[in-house]
Amino acid sequence: MGRQKGAEAQIAEVLQEVGPQAFWRHIQEAVPFASNWPEYCRCIGRALMDAWMKAKDDEGAEYRRNLESFVITELFYNAVMLVGPLQARFMAILSGLLHDKKVEMDSMIFRCSEPVLWRYLEAANDNVRAGAASILLKFYPILDDDPETNTEFLIKQNLALRTLLSDMSVPIRLNATRSIFGLLKNYWKIMSEEDRAAIFTILVKRNAFDCDLVKRNAFDCDVSIREAVYEGLVKLLPEAQCISIVKSVLEAIVPKGIDDKHYKVRVAAFKLLSELKLHRMIKPFDIVTGAHILTRLDLEHNTEVKKYAVRLMAPQFLPKKKKLQERVRRLLILLQHSPRAALIFHRYLTCVESVKLEDAVAHIKMIGTVVYITLKRKLTQIDPEEGVEMSDSLLNDTVATLSGAPDLPPIDQEEGRAEAFQQMKTLVDCAIILLITIQQKLRENPQQFTVLNKFLVFFFKKMFVSYRNTVLFESIMVLGSYLSEEDIGDISTRIVKTLDDVNDDQGDVRPYLAAALSWRTEELFDVIEASFNALDSMDAPQRSRGKGPKPIKFTRAIEYLEYILANPAVDDRLFKNYATTFERFFNKLKKIKNFISARLENGGEDPENPLDCEDADLMKALNVKHVIGVKLASFLSDETDPNYAGIVPNVVTEVAKDVLWFSEIPPPEDDSSLYETLSKEIFHLISVHLQSHEANIEFVSACFNLIKAFTEGCAPPEYIVSVLKTAKHLFRAVLSMEDTTESVVRDMLPMLDDLMEWIREYCAEFDDRTARDVSSAYVSLSSALFSNTYVAKMKSTYRHVDTSFITLLDGFINRISSMREVLDPNDHTFELSAFCDFYLKRILPRMSAPFYTLFLEAFFERISTTIVPEGTTEWKVLIRIAAAVQLSHFLKVPRSKEKDFRKAKGFFRSTAAKLHCEDGDARHMREQLLSIIRF
Repeated sequence: MGRQKGAEAQIAEVLQEVGPQAFWRHIQEAVPFASNWPEYCRCIGRALMDAWMKAKDDEGAEYRRNLESFVITELFYNAVMLVGPLQARFMAILSGLLHDKKVEMDSMIFRCSEPVLWRYLEAANDNVRAGAASILLKFYPILDDDPETNTEFLIKQNLALRTLLSDMSVPIRLNATRSIFGLLKNYWKIMSEEDRAAIFTILVKRNAFDCDLVKRNAFDCDVSIREAVYEGLVKLLPEAQCISIVKSVLEAIVPKGIDDKHYKVRVAAFKLLSELKLHRMIKPFDIVTGAHILTRLDLEHNTEVKKYAVRLMAPQFLPKKKKLQERVRRLLILLQHSPRAALIFHRYLTCVESVKLEDAVAHIKMIGTVVYITLKRKLTQIDPEEGVEMSDSLLNDTVATLSGAPDLPPIDQEEGRAEAFQQMKTLVDCAIILLITIQQKLRENPQQFTVLNKFLVFFFKKMFVSYRNTVLFESIMVLGSYLSEEDIGDISTRIVKTLDDVNDDQGDVRPYLAAALSWRTEELFDVIEASFNALDSMDAPQRSRGKGPKPIKFTRAIEYLEYILANPAVDDRLFKNYATTFERFFNKLKKIKNFISARLENGGEDPENPLDCEDADLMKALNVKHVIGVKLASFLSDETDPNYAGIVPNVVTEVAKDVLWFSEIPPPEDDSSLYETLSKEIFHLISVHLQSHEANIEFVSACFNLIKAFTEGCAPPEYIVSVLKTAKHLFRAVLSMEDTTESVVRDMLPMLDDLMEWIREYCAEFDDRTARDVSSAYVSLSSALFSNTYVAKMKSTYRHVDTSFITLLDGFINRISSMREVLDPNDHTFELSAFCDFYLKRILPRMSAPFYTLFLEAFFERISTTIVPEGTTEWKVLIRIAAAVQLSHFLKVPRSKEKDFRKAKGFFRSTAAKLHCEDGDARHMREQLLSIIRF
């Protein structure tokens, strides 16, 4: 504060010494270059205000007039006419005038702003109009000493505010929307009832649904305007005079706001509803129903919106002051309305500040008790109105009443209780989700951990005994995986034994895996590894059923690993702890490619090493091998432990061998689903490895050779998308390698030509979905090649652009040569060739702006070389010019390139006019060409 006072004193001293005119020149010289300009500019404004207020006698009247005419009026003018940072600096000076503003200054502001404000509020230029709007919104109400003048100009200002709220310019409309609520709050009584009603009508019918303006009035739309309406209404909530109209506005817009297509507006709408929770007159559920909010929660994908919705609904579905029976009833209503909303509600319940750890623990116990009682009484469904009869002792007993309860009767899901079982599964899932979110807090609170752990242990044991063959079982086992092995007793042994059984009648045993992975990880891995021993020696005779331990089926082991690798609990820590085990799995699965080769060669199983599985099982095994390899390479890439030093090189070497192995497999003559699936798996493998860790030059070379084999041989079109995606990651990896060699770049550039030719060969056969996928993959590849700084990328980008341009031009040339006439592209009978139509309509419009600019530059640069090469006959020159002219009709040229484009058309016209064209067909074509060249 003292520093600001000192700066103001220095500025006031300068103003006093040099006078208003010279001080204005000082402002013009100093303000644009001031470093700490916000503070400096506000000090200037406050110094001007103090100087004007102190000049009160007869001599001061002249000084005031000079200040107003030479300085303050000029400030208003510059604040309107300038744009960007300079405008902000002059607006900051004007803001200083409002600091501790006195009533005497109203007439001065009125006089100084009037010559500028009303003229430029109606300006056609958006920037000028925006500057004038900022002044009106900042200084409203602008008053004079004369009451009659005030009345007239207040009407004029209120009308201007309404006009600004519906202005065609988005920045003006946004600024007005953000400012109007502050003006309504501070100057409610100054505005007439008619003006207030008109302003709220614009806010409700237009600005709150700004996206609709595009359809009605061709306005530009902006999410921020819709968002500003909800944020501004919060300012009016404490104002008693506004309650009636604000409630009507909320009822009109909030139900639509929470369903807005943009998440920012939905967040703003829920924030507004949250502000109503403590409001005395307006309650959130008077504005929007709870069912509507739950439906929104069910459909929502944005995390922030979900959190606000849960905070709003938490007091309704987790009431602290209600009896147990009522809490259960509300929980069941939530479940009945939307199971997914119930799951999301429990996922973000701990984000609610009022929900403590004790509340979450009690809620989990309540859910378990509801499930237990429902099963015990064999209810066919849960009726929220009737509820479930419960006793508080079921929840308050720290050892849990369930510990003394009998085992639940084994009930089959088919006994007309499918609905109840599904409801209970959702309830158990809700408890699991809530348990996961409070894990960290439970570790820090031993008392609550003990209470909940005892309850869950007994609940798990009771449920495990009777409900293995129901939909509940998977959820029960996931819940059990969060308990310690010591607590669950011999159940872990029974689970591992079940997983070790190869009986096909066992059914789906995947629910056991989550628990086994948590309790007996090493034994589970031993079970899996035992099944892979069959791959080491397929010729060895199978052991009889009664001798020794019975190995599980090979396919069951793959199923186990698929589940484990997809489990979110399998993180880098687990992979590092069991890295050598996973490496053994990886090495065991190396033989899978031998069986795949045998299947491809013989059309069936390898007669020497029969493997009892389907083709799909082999591909699953190969995929599991690759996923293990990717995770090992990713998680151990920075590992310094010497025990793990050889794992990553082993994985990378094996992946390169797989790529080489696949490239040596001759494509089958007839359609082979196994080969097609294998190719997609290999290309996906390459992409994932290139993204997960830095590749070496040997791996890159193997990938280049594989893609080259597909592109040069013009493989069937079903492989194009996979190859394009892999090429994108390969090119990106090569261009980012520090030791990228010229030989690699030289290999890459011709491949761009081959890819383009491959697409051109088959584009006529694309259906709509394939065309969409190919174009998307090709655009993504082009984006990976673009760079303004990296030389290697620049080379590849220019080659890519040239290839695209030449291929397109050749397409037009071939069509004109076959038709022997030049058609106007604007004619409805004009038809493009398949490739030109595909590229110009599906690829080029989706390219980034820099790439499109490069394409136009290639077009202009090649006019004299590619279009009219030396030694070409007049007929061919005419055809090439016609092709270039037709191509130019499909290019959208920005303003920066319009001059070059007109120059190119002039070149086409002058070159065509100089041709003699002795042949009649040539003269006819030249006339057609000249007729379609327009400037």
